[in-house]
Amino acid sequence: MVAYRSRRDGQWITLTQELAHSGEAKVWRVDRPGFLAKIYHDPHNERVQKLEAMVLNAPSDPNAHQGHISFAWPDAILEESGGDVVGFLMPEVTGGEELIKLCTFKARQLHKIPTNWYFLHVTARNIAGIIQAIHDKGYVLGDIKLQNILVNNRALPTIIDTDSFQVRDLQAGRVFRCLVGSEGFTPPELLGADFAQVTQTEIHDRFRLGVVVYYLLFGGPPFRGIWRGAGDPPEVAELIRRGYWPFGVNSPLQPSQTTIPLDVLHPDLSALFLRCFNEGHGNPLRRPTAREWASVLDRAFRILAPCQTVDSHFYFPSSGYCYWCERIKKISIDIFPGNPVKIQTTEPVKTPSKKSKILRLFWNGTKWEKVEDKAKVIETFPKNLSSVSAKKTPIQKAFNKVNKVPPQASPTIHKTTQNSSKVTSNYLEQLPNGTELEMVPIPAGWFLIMPQKKVTLKKFYMGKYLVTHGQWQAIMGNNQFYFDINAQNPVERVSWNDCQIFCKKLSALTGKIYRLPSETEWEYACRSGTTTRYFFGNNMEQLVNYAWYGRNSGRKTHSVGQKKPNLWGLYDMHGNLWEWCEDSWHGTYNGSPTDGSAWVDNQCQSDLRVLRGGAWSSHPTNCHSSSRHYDSLYHTSRMYGFRLVLEF
Repeated sequence: MVAYRSRRDGQWITLTQELAHSGEAKVWRVDRPGFLAKIYHDPHNERVQKLEAMVLNAPSDPNAHQGHISFAWPDAILEESGGDVVGFLMPEVTGGEELIKLCTFKARQLHKIPTNWYFLHVTARNIAGIIQAIHDKGYVLGDIKLQNILVNNRALPTIIDTDSFQVRDLQAGRVFRCLVGSEGFTPPELLGADFAQVTQTEIHDRFRLGVVVYYLLFGGPPFRGIWRGAGDPPEVAELIRRGYWPFGVNSPLQPSQTTIPLDVLHPDLSALFLRCFNEGHGNPLRRPTAREWASVLDRAFRILAPCQTVDSHFYFPSSGYCYWCERIKKISIDIFPGNPVKIQTTEPVKTPSKKSKILRLFWNGTKWEKVEDKAKVIETFPKNLSSVSAKKTPIQKAFNKVNKVPPQASPTIHKTTQNSSKVTSNYLEQLPNGTELEMVPIPAGWFLIMPQKKVTLKKFYMGKYLVTHGQWQAIMGNNQFYFDINAQNPVERVSWNDCQIFCKKLSALTGKIYRLPSETEWEYACRSGTTTRYFFGNNMEQLVNYAWYGRNSGRKTHSVGQKKPNLWGLYDMHGNLWEWCEDSWHGTYNGSPTDGSAWVDNQCQSDLRVLRGGAWSSHPTNCHSSSRHYDSLYHTSRMYGFRLVLEF
């Protein structure tokens, strides 16, 4: 096998498998996990100098906090034993689809990729954010095309082929130009130009970014429509040169029956498109910057409303109606096909009569006692639940073990204490159809959620497992699933709103207060007295013993309780499914409650809610105890589930 030396650390990198072959290079899998090698056919001197400048001046990744790679940037130069450069090492990007597969309805059908307008708005926002970071560092992409942008199922994009960018080497005082361009993405002022002789600016990228965002939100290129002018319709390049597009002033290229109207967009988004392709045609400086696109898209997707008729339809409330439903009526085409919205009531569920023979268990101080009388359970709750057996339980032993764990360095949490000297036994709730719900006692205590943020929590119960298909069926009478239904598999494809309905029905049935955990309750319970990155330590290689995640899940969920629990007896706190929390999303903990309660910002117009723990698809860096994620309270995903909290 062929091996090359990395200039960054002097280590030899062995090529193991050829993955791609183009006119300029081959891409290889290598023996260093998480990296690929790009080996040039002709590694001439200018190419080497360009790589050296890129390695020394990499942009900041705007999505690094999510464990995501936003651009496949050259990480290290590879050379032969004699010192001749052959190519470079770059991070390996997995789990993404080419953007071209998501942009049109036909492509999504062909590749069987379901999506919705909300997801596409978020994707567009994230692409703009990445390009903003690249521009902030002084780079120009030069050649933006849909095949060079990958998008994963979290709407997080990655730009590849970054070595084609225009690079300015400030130390050497020279510019390494982008030598290629793509049809339909080249701004009018560069049409017919010799790219080898043109030094581009980010103003040229602004046009290209506008085309990408249009592709995503309108389902096709901006220079497509019905030609109403004289003669045959011009080629795409000529349309761009003349500034013709369906929403141009006096443009002979008119919207077709299937063209999405400009006025169904957020008004600020419509204004950006008009600036980009109308005003920007005569004055390129009027084109919106990547920062402007990111800011407006960020505001826009947060107020997209879910349709009350079809679950995959989202629209802007300002329009007053769901455009996608109206489109179906007019032209019988649904580019975001989904399922009818199920009518779900939030009215309390009537308590079953004794004839249903639903048994409940409670701890009477010495043993579990079966009770059919709901009133007795309510009367003795939580008194009986707080009774403690004289015999030391395994959970008590675990608590004692936690107190002996020496403190370890942690980037976010430094100490955890338990103020409760007594330990409560697990509580079993009997649900309809003989299904059980087991809750684990979490002791009172405090911890630091960031170096200077102390949170003190009262004792509470938390679900031993994620809520399962069996438990969901018992309470809701239906099921939410993408994978095969198994009574012991965690229920997925539930939105935050779905979780709220489940909690209300369960609380009405049992007479107790069941709810989602707050974000701080979740992390406190996950850590179970530890201060390391994961509750078992800092070595991510051990994660396989405790979690189902991207490397061992087989791209699906698994029955709860198969992996090792944390020290407080909670299973699957790392991986399997992201878990909804009660809190509104906040980027920092500044202003968050210090008593462990949920941080619900009623004044905030955002519909974003917090998720914790990682999922079956996650990288290990997204499964640690303090890993955070967020999504709209309306959004469902095959990666989202939840577990419950029961108040004392």
